Amino acid sequence: MAVNPAHYGVLTFLDFSGEKSTCSFNFEAVTVLNIVQHLVDFGALRAAIDAITSGTLCQDKWVGDRTKYSSVLPTDENAQRELKFLVMYEDDSTLDVGRMEIPTPDLSIADILLPGTDMVDLAEPTITTFVTAFELFARSQNSNTVTVTGIRVVGRSI
Repeated sequence: MAVNPAHYGVLTFLDFSGEKSTCSFNFEAVTVLNIVQHLVDFGALRAAIDAITSGTLCQDKWVGDRTKYSSVLPTDENAQRELKFLVMYEDDSTLDVGRMEIPTPDLSIADILLPGTDMVDLAEPTITTFVTAFELFARSQNSNTVTVTGIRVVGRSI
């Protein structure tokens, strides 16, 4: 099966210092038959990711379509691009493991972390909304559906 590198989305966030960071994900090919549902699902995943971050969503793109949102810096001084959600997922067919990083996570969401850990509580409502949108829309490198297996808060110097 051919790998589908051309079908992906990218969200770009600004952190408190004005630095940019991105998260990206794969999805199935967009056709005349699924474009409307694609736009709905892309918007739902974008909104779900935006809801779990404290940075400013400044643009998105998919297969060359780019939309700018804002260049206003976030007011949360903790919105730093080096702090990320590491989303771990599994290809539902091949069981290959994948990951995606989401910059500027909003750790002020009540009860977002499991006590005493850096693991995100997948039962927290805004996280559940994100997971549902991600699993509905995102695809593995092999274009298969995926299942989120966990989310962890990490520090990255990228």
